[in-house]
Amino acid sequence: MKIKFPYVLIACIVVMGIYLNTLDNAPTNWDDPAIFTNPYLRGLTVENLAHALTFQTNTSFQPLRDISYMIDFSLWRTTPGLILGLHLHNILLYLGMVIACFAFLLLLFRAFDMHPEQARFLAGIASLVYAVHPVHVESVAWLYARKEPLLGLFSFVCLAAFLKARLDRQWPYVVLSALALILAILAKPTAVVLPAVILVMDILLRLKRGEPIPWVKGMIFLLPLAAFALWQAVRLIDMLQASGGILPYHGGSFATNLLAVSQIFVAYGKLIGFTPTYAADYPLRLYLSLHQWQAWVFLFLNAAVIASAVLALMKGRHLYLFSVFWYYIFLLPVSNIFPISQVLADRYALLPSLSWCLLLGYVLTRLRYATMPASGPLISPAFPTLLAYGLTFALLAGYAAMTVRQNDVWQDSQTLWEHAVAYHPTSFPANINLSMLYLNQKRYSEAERLCINALANLPQANLFGAAHMALNNLSTAQMNLGDYKSAISNYEQVLKRDPVLPQARLGLAHCFWQMKDYGRAFDQYRFILAHVSIAIPRVKAEILYRTGYSAWKLGRTDEAQGYLDQAAKTDPANPSLLRQLSGVHTSMGLPEKAHALLKQAGAR
Repeated sequence: MKIKFPYVLIACIVVMGIYLNTLDNAPTNWDDPAIFTNPYLRGLTVENLAHALTFQTNTSFQPLRDISYMIDFSLWRTTPGLILGLHLHNILLYLGMVIACFAFLLLLFRAFDMHPEQARFLAGIASLVYAVHPVHVESVAWLYARKEPLLGLFSFVCLAAFLKARLDRQWPYVVLSALALILAILAKPTAVVLPAVILVMDILLRLKRGEPIPWVKGMIFLLPLAAFALWQAVRLIDMLQASGGILPYHGGSFATNLLAVSQIFVAYGKLIGFTPTYAADYPLRLYLSLHQWQAWVFLFLNAAVIASAVLALMKGRHLYLFSVFWYYIFLLPVSNIFPISQVLADRYALLPSLSWCLLLGYVLTRLRYATMPASGPLISPAFPTLLAYGLTFALLAGYAAMTVRQNDVWQDSQTLWEHAVAYHPTSFPANINLSMLYLNQKRYSEAERLCINALANLPQANLFGAAHMALNNLSTAQMNLGDYKSAISNYEQVLKRDPVLPQARLGLAHCFWQMKDYGRAFDQYRFILAHVSIAIPRVKAEILYRTGYSAWKLGRTDEAQGYLDQAAKTDPANPSLLRQLSGVHTSMGLPEKAHALLKQAGAR
């Protein structure tokens, strides 16, 4: 079934229109720096391609995402241009995903023998609601979320191609479906559930048409794809396990963790259908005991949805059953069956949200084609149709306005995290990321408050070292506020876990320096020079200067001279440093050397 040009034009206008205000958004301090600091993304070269296509230790295998970034670096030469290009690329991928979604829905409704006119209307409305849904903003506006629209695009192409092959017996589409499935997995490993979607879709189509299920013949197509998906799933789990990405069970056992999973499924339903304001993080309280009545409520809600799907199967309502299955299967990898650091996130709802859009589209379609006898001068037979169009316009306009508003939340790191803290004050990522910004802005009191709040609301993610990150930021704020005793205590806690963490070592050394405790300052600076790699000459020269000054204060003149000489050689074009070194040499009784350094500083 061909996609009509008017729909493509409408989709282009809608998607480009609602995401236009993301084009001037800045990168955020939530993984976006990894794009710009990774040397293997800087251009589409043989070396970079080889690196992307090679399994790396303790990192997920997502070569398609990395290759897409390489294309951006190759096309855009300036930093502002690159950021614009990255955003534009995300939007175009999302547009392609929406069009592929429309094609998939058209074929799906055709497969289930829906009237062609109603099928076009339902596919158009559902896919447009899907296009403007505000839960998708994170997947488009966040530069590092490139894998999400890639996943969506190739998932819909895979399923649409399978249906085309299934309906029209055009077997080249089988190859396209298999290729798209592999590309979806290479974009994001959670696409490993696609073989299950194909299998269920095929079974439901056969049940709908009363056809036998050729298990052996079907397995010839599905088994190789399922084997590839299983291989990628196992590798992903191994990688997460090795890197600490899989956390202990919620509540401590498999049974209590299943209670958490049931609540997470319901939470995503609320997030997709009943959330007026979206954010970068959602702290979620989990009820992990059958002695808590709330846990039974969530179990009942899931049971009710599943029971409704079984009832739909018995009554031949295969599309509803498929919609419920779609919701659960695409949430399964992120439902915390294997607990991960983030319990709830907008980007994880990208594909599951189609179920909600289908439900809304179905209601509007039934209303659009409902017949109604005339009832007085105010009610005409066309009333349901007019009402359907009015509700459709209101729904699309409302969601579009929410999306445009949420795009502005992603304007930069500060707008993102201030918004998240305002709506979810207990969010650990929001507090800790905003504290980093405030530290850079020298808003130390506010940073201290945020760090304390983050530590008071530690999630399971503290196993990733999140607690130590918060402690380190807290220490830095306290040091700059002059609370050296508290800062030292917190830095020492951080260093118990990671003895060579540069920020903590430097912070601890600076505390002793500010307190004029030159003995402990000397020990810390000397440890840093011996064990920490310092790439920035100006930073290393400052550390050498302070080490030498501390040594002189301790009466270790020869050592002091060595460190001071190294400082001058490390950053010889820094007038401020040279003047500091000159002053120390004057105090050491070395006027000639002091004069030479002062002269060198003046020449600069």
